[in-house]
Amino acid sequence: MRTLFNLAFVIVLTSSQCASADTQPSAMPNPIKDVTPYVEKDKTSVIAFYRFGCPACRMFHSSLSAWGKSLPKGISFQFYPVVEPGDGRDISDETMLGLQTYWVAKRIGTPAQQESFAAEAYSLVQDEKAGANRDRWFDTLLAQGMKRQSIVSAWKAEIDLGAARYDRQVHYRPTNTPSLVICGKWMISPDSANGDPELFAQLANGLVSQCADEIGVTYRH
Repeated sequence: MRTLFNLAFVIVLTSSQCASADTQPSAMPNPIKDVTPYVEKDKTSVIAFYRFGCPACRMFHSSLSAWGKSLPKGISFQFYPVVEPGDGRDISDETMLGLQTYWVAKRIGTPAQQESFAAEAYSLVQDEKAGANRDRWFDTLLAQGMKRQSIVSAWKAEIDLGAARYDRQVHYRPTNTPSLVICGKWMISPDSANGDPELFAQLANGLVSQCADEIGVTYRH
């Protein structure tokens, strides 16, 4: 079985391609949401909004990570945890701790440590149901071999950066996870392809190819 994003064909689905002269536009909704870049560097990046409590994100994470590494030089890839409201609170402890801990791992961990952390973080939230436990998040970082003092220092820095991290989510307003924002222009999710992983992969590849053409880089996948 082919894995997500390991495809030979590229398609780009746009409203102009989906609709025909005999079709009412309302019958063929555009699966792509147009967005505007939050900052200039978003024009040459792919942002993957996700959360550790999302089963689909867990299923797609490894494939998305591998796909992100295949993007052409000049287009970066970044996972981006989202935060959500909690019971009687502005933001749930689980998603806020997930956001902060992810960026701590990103700040001080090696790529291998970051990948291992992500796997443990999904298990922490979905299997252990301990996502609101700060100590358990701290333990996931220690378990990867990250130094305690480095974790403490990075954690303090991320508390100060939390609002700025959240601002990017507010700008793009992803309503599903995982969602991809491609080159600050388009946002898609598996729902854009009616839940079909293969079509979602084709759609993502097609949009990256279009972006690569526009900024003048080569994309072979």
